[in-house]
Amino acid sequence: MESLSYADAASPPPQVASVVEGMIARESVIILSGDGGTGKTWLALHLCAHVGAGRPWLGRRVWRMPTLYLDCQNGRARMWRRAHAILKGAGIAPEELAQSTIAPSYAMDALGERAPEDLLTLHDAITAMQAGLVVIDSLSDVIGDGDENDNPDMHRLLQNIRQVAHATGAAFLVLHHTAKATGAYRGASNLKNTADGMLHLRLEGDHIIVSCDKLRDYEGFRPFALRRVHDADAVRIETVEVAPSPRVSVAQAILDYLRDVGEATTEAIADHVRETCDAKLATVRVTLSKLKADGALQKDGTMWRAAD
Repeated sequence: MESLSYADAASPPPQVASVVEGMIARESVIILSGDGGTGKTWLALHLCAHVGAGRPWLGRRVWRMPTLYLDCQNGRARMWRRAHAILKGAGIAPEELAQSTIAPSYAMDALGERAPEDLLTLHDAITAMQAGLVVIDSLSDVIGDGDENDNPDMHRLLQNIRQVAHATGAAFLVLHHTAKATGAYRGASNLKNTADGMLHLRLEGDHIIVSCDKLRDYEGFRPFALRRVHDADAVRIETVEVAPSPRVSVAQAILDYLRDVGEATTEAIADHVRETCDAKLATVRVTLSKLKADGALQKDGTMWRAAD
């Protein structure tokens, strides 16, 4: 990274270069997490189609650029069917698209290694097609011999990806699974610390709720709802207005959540309560301490549970 003097910093800084306005910046590494069946792949394909065509995505401005989708999960035939359905549902013609490619990433399964040759392969592929947005589907498939529950391994993986992002100018959207027991992202806690953004999908009835846990380059956004509509061989993804759920107190949201899951870390509780009550982490910490002092909660190490 080129050094920056305080004298330079006194001048107006460069504007954030965006892929999607207010959501995805160039050279950023964003995690999109969600349980199986929430539609992470569908949404990422939908995003790539709109970025490739330069069309607004879910009401947000995008900048037209080539995209690269690295698939380890689905295979060519399934991705072909899904991409075809997305393009047809959005009414995007082939001539609208900048060079955009869906490629198998089985040859890039060691991005988390200390000196992976795969990084050079990835760098060259992005540079050759001048991709501005790269999707990795999914994180667990490219960590190599690393452990997703190990903080140093996850830090190294995301830092390796970030090196490629800075060198090429591309933004990365990395798909990741959540833990079924808690609904929070799976693996090491350092994932949130190292990533530039954390987006999350969850199902609520017939809708998909998109929430934002962290964005370094923007102010973030309030949760919003999507609907995925299958119509023959076309798929549409569109925003929908939903009636707000009745608000509950932070304390009640914590108690209800722990009764459902049994036990959870502070971070997992905060992720859930943020979606339910729009409460900040500091508020959750204070409420947890008060509930413990009142005898409503117990804590064993890092895990909270409702008192017996």
